[in-house]
Amino acid sequence: MAASYDPEGLFAGKARVKTKLGAVDRPQWLRDLKKVPVDACDASGGAPVVALEPHIKEELAKLLDKDYLPVDLDAPGLKVHHLDPPVLTVDGFLTPAECDLFVEETLRSETLKRSTVGEGNLDSERNQQSDTRTSRSVLLSKEVQTEHQGLKDLARKLQTRAKQIFQVETWSPTGVLPGPDQVCFEALQVAVYQEGEHFLSHEDGFPQAVVESNGFQRVVTVLLYLNDVEVGGRTRFDFLNLAVQPRKGTVLLFFPGFSNCESDPRSVHTADDAVDEKWVCQQWIARGVPVGNPLSENEPSVGSEVQGELFKQVKKGKGKTAKGKKGAASRGFGAR
Repeated sequence: MAASYDPEGLFAGKARVKTKLGAVDRPQWLRDLKKVPVDACDASGGAPVVALEPHIKEELAKLLDKDYLPVDLDAPGLKVHHLDPPVLTVDGFLTPAECDLFVEETLRSETLKRSTVGEGNLDSERNQQSDTRTSRSVLLSKEVQTEHQGLKDLARKLQTRAKQIFQVETWSPTGVLPGPDQVCFEALQVAVYQEGEHFLSHEDGFPQAVVESNGFQRVVTVLLYLNDVEVGGRTRFDFLNLAVQPRKGTVLLFFPGFSNCESDPRSVHTADDAVDEKWVCQQWIARGVPVGNPLSENEPSVGSEVQGELFKQVKKGKGKTAKGKKGAASRGFGAR
Protein backbone atom coordinates (compact mmCIF):
# COMPACT_ATOMS: atom_id res chain seq x y z
CA MET A 1 0.00 0.00 0.00
CA ALA A 2 1.33 3.23 -0.68
CA ALA A 3 2.59 4.78 2.35
CA SER A 4 1.20 6.31 1.89
CA TYR A 5 -0.47 6.31 -1.42
CA ASP A 6 -1.15 9.98 -1.75
CA PRO A 7 -4.93 10.48 -1.76
CA GLU A 8 -4.47 13.03 -4.54
CA GLY A 9 -2.01 10.88 -6.41
CA LEU A 10 -3.92 9.95 -9.55
CA PHE A 11 -4.58 13.56 -10.37
CA ALA A 12 -1.12 15.10 -10.12
CA GLY A 13 -0.55 18.05 -12.37
CA LYS A 14 -4.21 18.42 -13.38
CA ALA A 15 -6.00 21.75 -13.16
CA ARG A 16 -8.24 22.17 -10.13
CA VAL A 17 -10.67 24.83 -9.03
CA LYS A 18 -11.85 25.76 -5.56
CA THR A 19 -15.37 24.83 -4.56
CA LYS A 20 -17.77 26.44 -2.11
CA LEU A 21 -19.96 24.89 0.58
CA GLY A 22 -23.21 23.74 -0.94
CA ALA A 23 -22.14 24.62 -4.49
CA VAL A 24 -21.34 21.10 -5.78
CA ASP A 25 -24.17 18.96 -7.10
CA ARG A 26 -24.15 15.25 -6.38
CA PRO A 27 -23.95 13.13 -9.56
CA GLN A 28 -27.35 11.53 -10.08
CA TRP A 29 -26.08 7.95 -10.20
CA LEU A 30 -24.60 8.16 -6.72
CA ARG A 31 -26.51 6.70 -3.80
CA ASP A 32 -28.94 9.07 -2.08
CA LEU A 33 -27.82 11.12 0.90
CA LYS A 34 -29.35 11.01 4.35
CA LYS A 35 -28.79 13.85 6.79
CA VAL A 36 -28.98 13.96 10.56
CA PRO A 37 -32.20 15.53 11.91
CA VAL A 38 -31.44 19.19 12.56
CA ASP A 39 -33.18 19.20 15.94
CA ALA A 40 -30.73 16.55 17.21
CA CYS A 41 -27.61 18.60 16.39
CA ASP A 42 -25.66 20.78 18.81
CA ALA A 43 -23.59 23.89 18.09
CA SER A 44 -20.84 21.81 16.44
CA GLY A 45 -23.29 20.64 13.77
CA GLY A 46 -23.21 17.06 15.04
CA ALA A 47 -25.74 15.04 16.95
CA PRO A 48 -24.60 13.28 20.15
CA VAL A 49 -25.68 9.66 19.85
CA VAL A 50 -27.83 10.03 22.96
CA ALA A 51 -29.85 12.69 21.09
CA LEU A 52 -30.73 10.33 18.22
CA GLU A 53 -34.01 8.51 18.11
CA PRO A 54 -33.40 4.79 18.82
CA HIS A 55 -34.51 3.73 15.35
CA ILE A 56 -32.04 6.17 13.74
CA LYS A 57 -29.18 4.85 15.84
CA GLU A 58 -30.14 1.28 14.97
CA GLU A 59 -30.33 2.13 11.27
CA LEU A 60 -26.87 3.75 11.39
CA ALA A 61 -25.38 0.75 13.19
CA LYS A 62 -26.76 -1.60 10.54
CA LEU A 63 -25.44 0.61 7.74
CA LEU A 64 -21.94 0.68 9.24
CA ASP A 65 -21.94 -3.09 9.82
CA LYS A 66 -23.14 -3.92 6.33
CA ASP A 67 -21.54 -1.34 4.06
CA TYR A 68 -18.55 0.11 5.89
CA LEU A 69 -16.79 -0.86 9.12
CA PRO A 70 -18.59 -1.52 12.44
CA VAL A 71 -18.36 1.34 14.95
CA ASP A 72 -19.04 1.44 18.69
CA LEU A 73 -21.77 4.09 18.64
CA ASP A 74 -21.68 4.25 22.43
CA ALA A 75 -18.08 5.48 22.45
CA PRO A 76 -17.74 8.53 24.74
CA GLY A 77 -17.85 11.83 22.87
CA LEU A 78 -19.14 10.36 19.60
CA LYS A 79 -21.31 12.60 17.42
CA VAL A 80 -23.00 11.97 14.08
CA HIS A 81 -22.75 14.73 11.44
CA HIS A 82 -24.19 12.80 8.49
CA LEU A 83 -25.99 9.47 8.34
CA ASP A 84 -25.38 8.21 4.79
CA PRO A 85 -22.55 8.43 4.00
CA PRO A 86 -21.58 8.33 7.69
CA VAL A 87 -19.54 11.25 8.99
CA LEU A 88 -18.68 11.07 12.70
CA THR A 89 -16.57 12.93 15.23
CA VAL A 90 -15.26 11.92 18.64
CA ASP A 91 -14.44 14.70 21.08
CA GLY A 92 -11.51 14.14 23.43
CA PHE A 93 -9.97 11.41 21.29
CA LEU A 94 -6.57 12.65 22.46
CA THR A 95 -5.98 14.98 25.40
CA PRO A 96 -4.78 18.56 24.82
CA ALA A 97 -1.41 17.62 26.27
CA GLU A 98 -1.08 14.65 23.89
CA CYS A 99 -1.97 16.87 20.93
CA ASP A 100 0.62 19.46 21.96
CA LEU A 101 3.20 16.70 22.31
CA PHE A 102 2.41 15.44 18.79
CA VAL A 103 3.16 18.90 17.40
CA GLU A 104 6.29 19.32 19.54
CA GLU A 105 7.70 15.91 18.60
CA THR A 106 7.02 16.52 14.91
CA LEU A 107 8.81 19.86 14.98
CA ARG A 108 11.68 18.36 16.98
CA SER A 109 12.11 15.61 14.39
CA GLU A 110 12.74 18.20 11.62
CA THR A 111 11.12 15.83 9.11
CA LEU A 112 8.37 18.04 7.69
CA LYS A 113 8.58 18.73 3.98
CA ARG A 114 6.33 20.15 1.29
CA SER A 115 3.44 17.77 0.63
CA THR A 116 3.40 16.20 -2.81
CA VAL A 117 0.99 14.47 -5.14
CA GLY A 118 1.93 11.37 -7.07
CA GLU A 119 0.99 7.85 -8.03
CA GLY A 120 2.19 5.96 -5.01
CA ASN A 121 4.73 6.04 -2.22
CA LEU A 122 5.23 9.53 -0.82
CA ASP A 123 8.96 9.13 -1.38
CA SER A 124 8.59 8.10 -5.01
CA GLU A 125 10.63 10.07 -7.50
CA ARG A 126 7.48 10.36 -9.61
CA ASN A 127 5.73 12.51 -7.01
CA GLN A 128 5.64 16.25 -7.46
CA GLN A 129 4.59 19.42 -5.71
CA SER A 130 1.25 20.87 -6.76
CA ASP A 131 -0.89 23.91 -6.07
CA THR A 132 -3.64 21.41 -5.30
CA ARG A 133 -1.95 20.42 -2.03
CA THR A 134 0.19 23.06 -0.37
CA SER A 135 0.76 21.87 3.20
CA ARG A 136 3.89 20.40 4.75
CA SER A 137 3.76 16.83 6.04
CA VAL A 138 5.71 13.81 7.21
CA LEU A 139 4.96 10.12 6.85
CA LEU A 140 5.73 8.24 10.07
CA SER A 141 7.49 5.40 8.30
CA LYS A 142 9.33 2.67 10.16
CA GLU A 143 12.56 4.61 9.69
CA VAL A 144 11.11 7.85 11.08
CA GLN A 145 9.61 6.04 14.08
CA THR A 146 12.88 4.26 14.78
CA GLU A 147 14.71 7.58 14.92
CA HIS A 148 11.98 9.40 16.88
CA GLN A 149 10.60 7.28 19.70
CA GLY A 150 8.21 10.02 20.82
CA LEU A 151 6.39 9.97 17.49
CA LYS A 152 6.30 6.17 17.53
CA ASP A 153 4.64 6.16 20.95
CA LEU A 154 2.06 8.74 19.91
CA ALA A 155 1.22 6.89 16.68
CA ARG A 156 0.63 3.68 18.64
CA LYS A 157 -1.54 5.55 21.13
CA LEU A 158 -3.72 6.95 18.34
CA GLN A 159 -4.07 3.54 16.70
CA THR A 160 -4.90 1.85 20.00
CA ARG A 161 -7.72 4.30 20.63
CA ALA A 162 -9.01 3.91 17.08
CA LYS A 163 -9.22 0.15 17.63
CA GLN A 164 -11.49 0.81 20.60
CA ILE A 165 -13.95 2.61 18.32
CA PHE A 166 -13.94 0.26 15.33
CA GLN A 167 -15.34 -3.13 16.21
CA VAL A 168 -12.93 -5.32 14.31
CA GLU A 169 -11.98 -8.67 15.83
CA THR A 170 -8.59 -9.06 14.15
CA TRP A 171 -6.30 -6.35 12.80
CA SER A 172 -3.52 -7.11 10.35
CA PRO A 173 -0.09 -5.63 11.19
CA THR A 174 0.26 -1.90 10.60
CA GLY A 175 1.84 -1.01 7.29
CA VAL A 176 1.69 -4.52 5.82
CA LEU A 177 -0.59 -5.15 2.84
CA PRO A 178 -3.73 -6.81 4.29
CA GLY A 179 -5.05 -10.14 3.05
CA PRO A 180 -8.49 -10.49 1.46
CA ASP A 181 -11.16 -8.82 3.61
CA GLN A 182 -8.60 -8.06 6.34
CA VAL A 183 -8.05 -4.54 7.70
CA CYS A 184 -5.02 -2.67 8.96
CA PHE A 185 -3.63 0.81 9.54
CA GLU A 186 -1.45 2.47 6.98
CA ALA A 187 1.52 4.44 8.26
CA LEU A 188 0.29 7.65 9.87
CA GLN A 189 0.94 11.14 8.48
CA VAL A 190 1.24 14.48 10.28
CA ALA A 191 0.56 17.67 8.34
CA VAL A 192 0.59 21.40 9.02
CA TYR A 193 -1.22 24.12 7.06
CA GLN A 194 -0.10 27.74 7.25
CA GLU A 195 -2.16 30.73 6.11
CA GLY A 196 -3.45 30.26 2.57
CA GLU A 197 -2.52 26.58 2.36
CA HIS A 198 -5.09 23.96 1.41
CA PHE A 199 -5.86 20.57 -0.13
CA LEU A 200 -8.38 21.06 -2.91
CA SER A 201 -11.30 18.72 -3.66
CA HIS A 202 -10.21 15.08 -3.61
CA GLU A 203 -11.09 11.52 -2.62
CA ASP A 204 -9.11 9.38 -0.19
CA GLY A 205 -10.45 6.24 -1.88
CA PHE A 206 -9.05 4.82 -5.10
CA PRO A 207 -10.65 4.11 -8.49
CA GLN A 208 -11.37 0.44 -9.08
CA ALA A 209 -8.50 -0.05 -11.55
CA VAL A 210 -6.03 0.96 -8.85
CA VAL A 211 -7.81 -1.13 -6.21
CA GLU A 212 -7.73 -4.22 -8.40
CA SER A 213 -4.03 -3.68 -9.13
CA ASN A 214 -3.00 -3.03 -5.54
CA GLY A 215 -5.35 -5.43 -3.79
CA PHE A 216 -6.71 -2.97 -1.21
CA GLN A 217 -8.97 0.04 -0.69
CA ARG A 218 -8.95 2.78 1.89
CA VAL A 219 -12.20 2.28 3.79
CA VAL A 220 -11.82 4.71 6.71
CA THR A 221 -10.18 8.10 7.17
CA VAL A 222 -9.25 8.95 10.76
CA LEU A 223 -8.41 12.67 10.80
CA LEU A 224 -7.25 14.00 14.16
CA TYR A 225 -7.13 17.74 14.79
CA LEU A 226 -4.10 18.68 16.87
CA ASN A 227 -4.97 22.32 17.57
CA ASP A 228 -7.95 24.65 17.78
CA VAL A 229 -8.60 26.54 14.54
CA GLU A 230 -10.92 29.50 14.94
CA VAL A 231 -10.86 30.77 11.35
CA GLY A 232 -10.40 28.84 8.10
CA GLY A 233 -9.10 25.32 7.68
CA ARG A 234 -12.42 23.48 7.75
CA THR A 235 -12.76 19.95 6.42
CA ARG A 236 -15.55 20.40 3.91
CA PHE A 237 -17.51 17.61 2.20
CA ASP A 238 -18.31 18.89 -1.27
CA PHE A 239 -21.44 16.80 -1.91
CA LEU A 240 -22.87 16.87 1.61
CA ASN A 241 -23.18 20.60 2.33
CA LEU A 242 -21.22 19.86 5.48
CA ALA A 243 -18.07 21.33 7.02
CA VAL A 244 -16.24 20.50 10.26
CA GLN A 245 -14.18 23.11 12.11
CA PRO A 246 -10.97 21.73 13.68
CA ARG A 247 -10.96 21.43 17.47
CA LYS A 248 -7.97 20.17 19.42
CA GLY A 249 -8.29 16.50 20.34
CA THR A 250 -11.35 15.88 18.17
CA VAL A 251 -11.13 13.14 15.55
CA LEU A 252 -13.14 13.15 12.33
CA LEU A 253 -14.17 9.74 10.96
CA PHE A 254 -15.49 9.15 7.45
CA PHE A 255 -15.58 6.34 4.94
CA PRO A 256 -13.99 6.76 1.48
CA GLY A 257 -14.66 3.12 0.57
CA PHE A 258 -17.36 0.51 1.02
CA SER A 259 -16.73 -2.88 2.64
CA ASN A 260 -16.59 -4.50 -0.81
CA CYS A 261 -13.72 -2.10 -1.65
CA GLU A 262 -15.63 0.11 -4.05
CA SER A 263 -14.93 3.79 -3.48
CA ASP A 264 -17.71 6.03 -2.16
CA PRO A 265 -17.28 9.26 -4.12
CA ARG A 266 -19.78 11.00 -1.85
CA SER A 267 -16.83 11.37 0.56
CA VAL A 268 -15.10 13.90 -1.73
CA HIS A 269 -13.74 16.63 0.53
CA THR A 270 -11.59 19.75 0.69
CA ALA A 271 -9.21 21.15 3.28
CA ASP A 272 -10.24 24.81 3.08
CA ASP A 273 -7.62 27.55 2.95
CA ALA A 274 -6.01 27.96 6.34
CA VAL A 275 -6.18 31.32 8.06
CA ASP A 276 -5.03 30.18 11.48
CA GLU A 277 -2.28 27.55 11.55
CA LYS A 278 -3.74 24.02 11.42
CA TRP A 279 -2.13 20.74 12.52
CA VAL A 280 -3.64 17.32 11.73
CA CYS A 281 -2.85 13.61 11.86
CA GLN A 282 -4.09 11.53 8.94
CA GLN A 283 -4.61 7.82 9.61
CA TRP A 284 -6.12 5.60 6.94
CA ILE A 285 -7.56 2.14 7.49
CA ALA A 286 -7.18 -0.22 4.54
CA ARG A 287 -9.11 -3.35 3.62
CA GLY A 288 -7.86 -6.14 1.38
CA VAL A 289 -10.09 -6.81 -1.62
CA PRO A 290 -12.49 -9.69 -0.83
CA VAL A 291 -11.99 -12.87 -2.84
CA GLY A 292 -14.65 -13.50 -5.47
CA ASN A 293 -16.29 -10.13 -5.00
CA PRO A 294 -15.76 -8.18 -8.23
CA LEU A 295 -16.03 -4.44 -8.04
CA SER A 296 -18.86 -2.50 -9.61
CA GLU A 297 -18.60 -1.27 -13.18
CA ASN A 298 -19.75 2.18 -12.06
CA GLU A 299 -17.19 4.88 -12.62
CA PRO A 300 -16.74 7.02 -9.53
CA SER A 301 -17.38 10.69 -10.06
CA VAL A 302 -14.78 12.38 -7.92
CA GLY A 303 -15.81 15.97 -8.01
CA SER A 304 -14.60 17.21 -11.38
CA GLU A 305 -14.66 16.40 -15.06
CA VAL A 306 -10.87 16.32 -15.02
CA GLN A 307 -10.83 13.53 -12.45
CA GLY A 308 -13.56 11.61 -14.22
CA GLU A 309 -11.60 11.72 -17.47
CA LEU A 310 -8.43 10.62 -15.70
CA PHE A 311 -10.30 7.69 -14.17
CA LYS A 312 -11.10 6.52 -17.69
CA GLN A 313 -7.38 6.69 -18.47
CA VAL A 314 -6.63 4.56 -15.42
CA LYS A 315 -9.12 1.94 -16.59
CA LYS A 316 -7.24 1.79 -19.90
CA GLY A 317 -4.04 0.95 -18.06
CA LYS A 318 -2.41 4.37 -17.90
CA GLY A 319 -2.67 4.57 -14.12
CA LYS A 320 -0.01 2.42 -12.45
CA THR A 321 1.23 1.86 -8.96
CA ALA A 322 4.52 3.17 -7.64
CA LYS A 323 7.31 2.72 -10.19
CA GLY A 324 4.72 1.57 -12.73
CA LYS A 325 4.54 -2.08 -11.65
CA LYS A 326 1.35 -3.96 -10.98
CA GLY A 327 0.99 -4.68 -7.29
CA ALA A 328 4.04 -2.60 -6.41
CA ALA A 329 2.10 -0.73 -3.76
CA SER A 330 2.76 -3.54 -1.28
CA ARG A 331 6.36 -2.39 -1.05
CA GLY A 332 5.42 1.17 -0.16
CA PHE A 333 2.39 0.41 1.95
CA GLY A 334 3.72 2.01 5.10
CA ALA A 335 5.96 1.19 8.03
CA ARG A 336 7.02 -2.37 7.33
